[in-house]
Amino acid sequence: MAEFVHLKFVPGFPLSNSVDYLWKVSYQDLKPQSVEKILPDGGVEVFVNLNYDRLDKEDDQVLLNQPWIKRAAFIGGLRTKATETRFPTSLNLMGIRFKPHGFKSFFNIGLHELVDKTFSLDDVIQIDQRGLVDRLRNTDTELEQFAIPENFLFSNFTYKNEEEVDKIVEQILSNHGNVRMEELYGYISNASKNFLRKFKDKTGTTPKKISDIYRFKRVINLAKNLDSKKADWQTILYQCGYYDQSHFIHDFKKYSGVTPSKYFKNKVDYFSHGDDKELFY
Repeated sequence: MAEFVHLKFVPGFPLSNSVDYLWKVSYQDLKPQSVEKILPDGGVEVFVNLNYDRLDKEDDQVLLNQPWIKRAAFIGGLRTKATETRFPTSLNLMGIRFKPHGFKSFFNIGLHELVDKTFSLDDVIQIDQRGLVDRLRNTDTELEQFAIPENFLFSNFTYKNEEEVDKIVEQILSNHGNVRMEELYGYISNASKNFLRKFKDKTGTTPKKISDIYRFKRVINLAKNLDSKKADWQTILYQCGYYDQSHFIHDFKKYSGVTPSKYFKNKVDYFSHGDDKELFY
């Protein structure tokens, strides 16, 4: 099994209001055509592929189906459904994971245009992608590498205060999606079409969808280290705010593509993840 390295860098204020973390994933000699199910997680991400021009011949089939692997940098919009990704035999990837309302703090782009899509980064913002990769390759330490995208974020930081949208997102995140819509709308003066338009422009979707995705995400996190046959599903469902089992199964299938029993029965670790190593600024 390939050795899998996953590093996280948590930026300081004010970036931390808009960015969850910066990350790096690398591995070598993965079995060709390995597949990973990518689940909705509520965030927009920017990816920088340090191996975009160093791919093996074994990866030709991967490239046919997933041309993003050959891009120096790309952006993945909010995911609302599960997708399967085939990984190349080696990977050296860095990324910026934004909070649901965070991307607009840096780039004036409507997030609704990016939902469930992947774009080359230079199609979305003005940037020298290959120059960025060269600078990342020519660093000596992980902290020096993380300083490059961090400085890039600082140089583009133009936070626009949209208090009503931000309050709604903060309530969703702090409660892991377990919130009632009528309670959420109590934080705004008027749950009008104008507010929903602003919310969708800043996050890519509606408060209900963000809540559902974060609640689904919490189920995955609570159950991922448990034996599905021994897991206390009633307690998990209650903690996550599902009304009953049918409600839970409906939402789980909606966001994973399969039923809970099938997902956890067929759950496979394609990489030896180990514990994430976090680097705090």
